[in-house]
Amino acid sequence: MKKLLITIATLTFITNVPVNAESNHASSDISMHEKLEKDPIEFGDQNFEVKVIDVYLEENPEYYEGKAVVFEYEFTNLMAETQSPATTWDAYTDVTQDNDPNVVNYLDWKPNVNYPPEDSPEVKTGGTTKWAEAYKLDDEKTPITLKAFNFMGGDEWGEWEFELDDLELRDGDEEASEETASSNNGNNSTTTTASSRPSSRTKVNNNKVKERNGEYYVISPTDGIEIPVYRNPDGSYFFAPEHDPAYFAEREEAMRKAQEIDDKSYQAYYEDEYGNLYENPIYQYREGPSDYYEEPYDSYYDDYSDDWDD
Repeated sequence: MKKLLITIATLTFITNVPVNAESNHASSDISMHEKLEKDPIEFGDQNFEVKVIDVYLEENPEYYEGKAVVFEYEFTNLMAETQSPATTWDAYTDVTQDNDPNVVNYLDWKPNVNYPPEDSPEVKTGGTTKWAEAYKLDDEKTPITLKAFNFMGGDEWGEWEFELDDLELRDGDEEASEETASSNNGNNSTTTTASSRPSSRTKVNNNKVKERNGEYYVISPTDGIEIPVYRNPDGSYFFAPEHDPAYFAEREEAMRKAQEIDDKSYQAYYEDEYGNLYENPIYQYREGPSDYYEEPYDSYYDDYSDDWDD
C-alpha cells in the first residue's frame, strides 16, 4: 500500500469524524460500519495491509466488567511467511482514552466475544482474513483514539477519534462466525475456525476451588494437575475455553468438519501458553513426526465427564 494513499485516506476520514455535539446528532443515522465503507481507515507497509471495517462497543462479562471498544478489521499478509493479524495489530497501533491531564491513558486489551485469542489465525502470503481486537473502556464518556504508526521507522500513519455515542453496543452473546472468507493472490479460499464458545460448559464444583495469590484453580481428578478457573460475579467459577474439556470436545468436532472443507486450514500442531505443543485432532491418525509433539496435561482430557462434579 502506498504511503501517499494511506495519508489521503487518513485525512479524508478525519474530516468526516464528528468533533462536536451538533455533528454527532447530524450523523446519528449513519452507522460506523457505513461510515467506514465510504471513508475507510487503512494503514500498513510492504509487509501487511489493514483495513478497519467496523468499530463498536461490546460486553464480555466472563473476562471483565463494563464495556469495551472493538475494532474489526481485514488483514492482508504481504510477507513471504505467515503472519498473525493480532500480533501485527498490537505492534503497530495504540488505543487511548484521553481522560487523564497528566499521562497518556493506554486502554487495556481484553478478549472479545467473536474473535477470541485462542482462535487467532496465521495468514498465508497474499491471504486476507477478518479479525478484531477489544479494549476495555476506562469511562463511558471520553472519546476513543486509535493511532497507527511504523514502530520500526517512527512514521505515524494516522490518528482517528471516535465518540462513544456514535458506536453501537452489540449483543455480547453473539456467536462467532465459523467461516471467514479469505483471498490468496486473487484465488478464493476459505479459512475455517472452530467456535470458541462451547454450547455446554464443564461444571466447576465450588468446594473444589482453591486460591493462591488471588488466583483460583482446581486439581484435575485424573492426574493432579492444577487447572486455572475464574470467578463469576455471582460467586460461581468457570473454566476459560482453553481449559474447558467441553470446549475441547466441541472444538475437535468442529476441526474435523473444517478438515472436510479445506485440507490446509490448520497446522499440524499449535502451542499453548505454557509452551506445550498440541497435535490437532484432525491430524492424530496421520503419518508424521509425532515424536515432536507433547501431550498437554498428560491424561487430563481423557476423562472429563463426571469426575469434575465429585
